[in-house]
Amino acid sequence: MKITKRQLKQIIREEKQKLTEGAMGQLWYECMDALQAMAMDNGYVCCLCASKAIEQCGQGPADAETCLQLIQDCCDDGMLSPQRHLELDNVMIYVAID
Repeated sequence: MKITKRQLKQIIREEKQKLTEGAMGQLWYECMDALQAMAMDNGYVCCLCASKAIEQCGQGPADAETCLQLIQDCCDDGMLSPQRHLELDNVMIYVAID
C-alpha cells in the first residue's frame, strides 16, 4: 500500500500528538504559539526568540537543543518557514506563515 506525503505527515502529526498529550503537550503547544506570535510581531524569529518563548511559558531557561526542537516543531506544523538572513549568509531565520 502506498501513502502520499500528505498522509504520512498526518500520521506523524497524530502519533506526535499521542506522545505529547497531557499537560506537557499543552505547554509545548503554548510555546509554539508564543514563538509564532513573536515571528508575526517581529517579522522573523531565531533560536534566541525560541528560548524567550520557552521561558515565557514557564519552562525556565532552555538549551540549544530544546530551542531547535521548538523551531522544528513549528516548521513541521506549518507555523514557520526557514529563510536565510538577508545580510548574514550563514544565519537562518524563521518567518511566520499565516
